[in-house]
Amino acid sequence: PIDSWIVDETGWIKQGDKSVGVAHQYCGSVGKKANCQVSVHIALSNGEAALPMAARLFLPQAWINDGQRRRRTGIPEEVVFRSKPEIALDLVGELIGSGMQPSPLLGDCQYGHSGPLRQGLRDAGCPYMLQVESALKAWVERPQLRRARKRWVPRLRGPQAQTVLEIGRSLPDSAWQPCRWSGAGG
Repeated sequence: PIDSWIVDETGWIKQGDKSVGVAHQYCGSVGKKANCQVSVHIALSNGEAALPMAARLFLPQAWINDGQRRRRTGIPEEVVFRSKPEIALDLVGELIGSGMQPSPLLGDCQYGHSGPLRQGLRDAGCPYMLQVESALKAWVERPQLRRARKRWVPRLRGPQAQTVLEIGRSLPDSAWQPCRWSGAGG
């Protein structure tokens, strides 16, 4: 049985700039920025093997803004810029829409730092365990919201945001539970 979904990206080193989406961007396969294409994918895992189920090419903003390049490579006008977390949420929605039962989504900071992705996953009923850096700020109580120029923002008089490191250090020992990932290699 499937025990998790994994969101990640794959980069392919490319020469030149003619292939769709090629740009000087972070390429995980070489561990640094390089001239490459990048795709975001969701893989399903049973803890021993992972099977890619959905993927989409990431198009950098420069590609979206370059009408001549779009026409030359056949990128339809209706294609708009989507961040990697937005693409991930689209892919999760496609999988759920196809009838797949969501499993916990695992991912690194690229995805964990996206508040809209985390909210979208909650709205879709998809549990998640996403990495965040210790400096990420969060609330331990839901802040009251007030309207500020067409969007909702946390009320300043409500609870203060804290780093997740501060929140973790403030928890009593009884709040912690042992956890072990038993997937491949673990």
